[in-house]
Amino acid sequence: MRGDARGPLVLAASWTLLIVLCLVALLIADARAFGLALRWALLLGGLIWLAYLVHLSLRGWSEDDGPALLPRGRARRPGRPRPMPQLAELERLMEFASATAFDVHYRLRPRLVGIATHRLARRGIALKGQPEQARAAVGATTWALIAPDRRPPEQRHGPGIQSAELQQILEEIDAL
Repeated sequence: MRGDARGPLVLAASWTLLIVLCLVALLIADARAFGLALRWALLLGGLIWLAYLVHLSLRGWSEDDGPALLPRGRARRPGRPRPMPQLAELERLMEFASATAFDVHYRLRPRLVGIATHRLARRGIALKGQPEQARAAVGATTWALIAPDRRPPEQRHGPGIQSAELQQILEEIDAL
């Protein structure tokens, strides 16, 4: 009867009948314990019928119907490309850098130095070893930010980088 749709109903009804028969037998045997047994029987019967109702509500559920009740692994929605975490982190760094000079120097600058060092190395130029060639390759605006001898800002809470200046720096690094 497993393939039958009435299987869970029959199972729940059978368990309920078994509970009722046990209660009748207990009533006949010892009427004093009947009150406690009745409470337990009602609780157990309620749980059985609750399980049956949950089964009924989930019986027609399939994965195509919508999002799962509980997440299953790392499912991806089709058609929506997942953003690269590195790109999202760079965007966040650029937002921080627009706020304070501290964020420019200690958060954004190290990342841009790394990117520029890699791009310069493809041209055979070492950022720290050949500073004059590196300065000529990246441009004055970018060099002012990524120069190895750049000093930390005196006012940590001073203004951050302007978006036009940041755009120019990104274009200069991208052109490498």
